[in-house]
Amino acid sequence: RPNPPEPAEPGHVARLVTPDRRRPALGLLMTGRADGQDPAVRQFLGFAREHQLDLDAFFAVYADGPDAARPIACALAVPGAGRTAMLFTNPLARHAEGRALTAAARAAIGALDPARVRLVQSLTDPPQQAERAALREAGLSDLAELVYLQRYVERGRSQLELVEPGSGRPLKVVHWSESVRPTFERAILRSYEGTLDCPGLLGLRQIDDIIAGHRATGRFDAGLWSVYEFEGEPIAVLLLAHVPAREAYELVYLGVVPAYRGRGLGAVLVRHALASVAARGGGRLHLAVDAANRPAVKLYERHGFRANAHKAAMIFALDD
Repeated sequence: RPNPPEPAEPGHVARLVTPDRRRPALGLLMTGRADGQDPAVRQFLGFAREHQLDLDAFFAVYADGPDAARPIACALAVPGAGRTAMLFTNPLARHAEGRALTAAARAAIGALDPARVRLVQSLTDPPQQAERAALREAGLSDLAELVYLQRYVERGRSQLELVEPGSGRPLKVVHWSESVRPTFERAILRSYEGTLDCPGLLGLRQIDDIIAGHRATGRFDAGLWSVYEFEGEPIAVLLLAHVPAREAYELVYLGVVPAYRGRGLGAVLVRHALASVAARGGGRLHLAVDAANRPAVKLYERHGFRANAHKAAMIFALDD
């Protein structure tokens, strides 16, 4: 667990953001300005109410003297599905505020219940080096640079032949149900072996938490979760989700077991993902991948995906 909150400067201590101080702190968190009347604050509070977000782990460092009600740094840790939490922090206007941000982040993480949260994640823009330095001081470690890709999928239906490329023989597709949970668990865990995609996550989460986290993405549809079996063994997995709030789909996870990599099976799965979205009316398909996973990035680019954002991911694992 992180060290106890420390003063950022003399007199600067991370304090719990009480409901009466929530709006200015949210303004700082979302826009870099402690303006509680910003439309982004109203939108976030509405979203938080609608989705029943837990805002209890919200801490800020406040200014001294007559400006004592003004937050200068804040951090909000929001628990989510699969024993994860997302850590949100304000953009730094001055490098000198880094110690204040460190204190706020430590306090927010320290307020989380390890029975509910195992893994804390943070996303920052690549230029936010000062913010990441402050988060490292709070105990977070660098995980990966994520590249976000997307493409539009036209509506339509196609006759897609699902075969194992090395042999040309058909694959069996198994869709999600609780009765086949062990099959999905095995496929996911085997696909993690030797992965190039965020290898720093390996061993930090239990499979039940992994599946719960994936299921919480968008609107769960069992027909969009597929395991591919060949000769009675699960050899690949594809998890898609419909995200009505964005009027889009998300490729949540694609994985191939080691013995079947480098044979074109990933391309079969991507084409199946595109066909599945097309059959449901089409729309934009989004995904995120570790930028260091060059084979995966090239695979998606060959299928028409283009990068539209980059984020730096950091993590903190809580002790049980």
